[in-house]
Amino acid sequence: MGDERGLYPWESEVDDSAVELDRASMTQVGASLPEEQIAGFAPDLILGSFAVADQEDFDRISKIAPTVAALGDVQVDPWESQVEVLGRILGEEDRAAEIIANTNGTVDGLADRLPALSGKTAVLSQFVFATGQLVVVADPDDGASAVFRRLGLTCRRRWWKKRGPPAAASP
Repeated sequence: MGDERGLYPWESEVDDSAVELDRASMTQVGASLPEEQIAGFAPDLILGSFAVADQEDFDRISKIAPTVAALGDVQVDPWESQVEVLGRILGEEDRAAEIIANTNGTVDGLADRLPALSGKTAVLSQFVFATGQLVVVADPDDGASAVFRRLGLTCRRRWWKKRGPPAAASP
């Protein structure tokens, strides 16, 4: 649930002056992006990723500032692709490559220390409190699965056992 500002530990350095966009528009599937609120910040660049759901969203938002939407056809772009793009945008390609290499080295080291993970199945899920949704990432090609794969785990499109309808109750 995050701290008093709703931030998670990895977001702890977010400046106190940072303003969150309208939460409803960011958490409800199919909700429009808060175009006026975004424009009010006069951004130099918009990193929309999967929040920019379609071409119509992109066309509206990119009129405000240069916009980077999803990089590929998966729900979540691989983190390496996101870092590479940010490196190009910021003119820090070498630093981006260093971050990717160091992080992959850390994950590879973890995989070496935990060989029993190899071949096991991973499932990433999260409960979105604002919408009451349980989100499950079961696509092995999704960027959210990349770290699991690097650890030697497998992610399957269908990881649950399909069951028939419940048995009829006895009278």
